[in-house]
Amino acid sequence: MVILSLVITGLVHVFIVGKRYIEHSRCRVTAAEYAKRCLDPLWQYVRQDQWASPFGSATLPAAYTFRGVTYTPTIVFSDVGSTGLKRAVVTISWNEAQNY
Repeated sequence: MVILSLVITGLVHVFIVGKRYIEHSRCRVTAAEYAKRCLDPLWQYVRQDQWASPFGSATLPAAYTFRGVTYTPTIVFSDVGSTGLKRAVVTISWNEAQNY
């Protein structure tokens, strides 16, 4: 009887831990999709006649809330060496709920 209760307790624990990983994975996928959504409109602002200040009129998307988690974007533009190219790096930060 003790062995059976230990096995059942172990199985319940596996499902609880699995749910945490699934929720964390969902948050990561949502953040990746939101980062893509932030980068997609920038192609409109890449013009040769505006090399001095590309992305000048681009606006940063607002924070996005999904399933009670708020995703906040930050975009940093930088030069890529002396190539004349620009790099846009999007960082999405969020706080996951710790009660699942």
